[in-house]
Amino acid sequence: MKKGLLRGNKFSRSHTTVIPEAVEFLAYAKGIAMVNKISIGLITPCPSGPIRIKIKTDPHALRIQVRGRSAVQTFYIYGGDLSAIEQSLLKIPAIQDKL
Repeated sequence: MKKGLLRGNKFSRSHTTVIPEAVEFLAYAKGIAMVNKISIGLITPCPSGPIRIKIKTDPHALRIQVRGRSAVQTFYIYGGDLSAIEQSLLKIPAIQDKL
């Protein structure tokens, strides 16, 4: 993981471990000006399988579920205009085939 990725006021401090498959996604999300906070969820083991990313809109946040090769992790992204943030996240070239 890149040193300093989880530093700054956009990340909550309660949990800072991130699966490797989510690092690039979080680095991009951190750079979006409309994002106010990123809450990192727990890591849940799962059987091996393809890498997938699901984006769902909750009432006050975007729920991002990243499925790695052997684990699943959920993130919550908070910000002002959730639909604009979602559109920005969908433009990440590295995740186009994982949605």
